[in-house]
Amino acid sequence: MSQPETLDLAPLDEVIDEFAGAKGALIPILQRAQEIFGYLPPEVLKHIAERTRTPLSQVYGVVTFYAQFYLTRRGKYIIRQCDGTACHVRGAAKIIDAVQRELGL
Repeated sequence: MSQPETLDLAPLDEVIDEFAGAKGALIPILQRAQEIFGYLPPEVLKHIAERTRTPLSQVYGVVTFYAQFYLTRRGKYIIRQCDGTACHVRGAAKIIDAVQRELGL
């Protein structure tokens, strides 16, 4: 069984210190944290809540409200496909099928 990853929170502390006492700083702190770690793991959310004296439920609420934040690790390459009506009518499903076949997904 592998050991859980230990995160170095020092860079995050620098970010939080940079925004110390600034009103409305939660979103910029979360954005910078995500830049540092690639996503927002529970330890990071808890640390942000403690350091900013913001309830963890509020931090979690902000993270889950905005689509820009990720609670799980993402892949190195992200493939996106339009799923709107115009794309669907023009054969988007065939494109995604071909991509999935090519990548073995």
